[in-house]
Amino acid sequence: MSSIDDVIKEEIANNKILIYGKGTKSAPQCGFTAETVQFFNKYGHPFEVINCLEDMNKR
Repeated sequence: MSSIDDVIKEEIANNKILIYGKGTKSAPQCGFTAETVQFFNKYGHPFEVINCLEDMNKR
């Protein structure tokens, strides 16, 4: 089993732009996540969102 540090390092290594936020790309659950998703969508940058609410170790 991987440690949380290993999991996070792998997620970062696999995504040029990665957001640890509340919610998902399609359903942000806080203002900051929503604004950040809108920004990257507006400028067409590929990115991923990790929903930190789904994993207490990432909060």
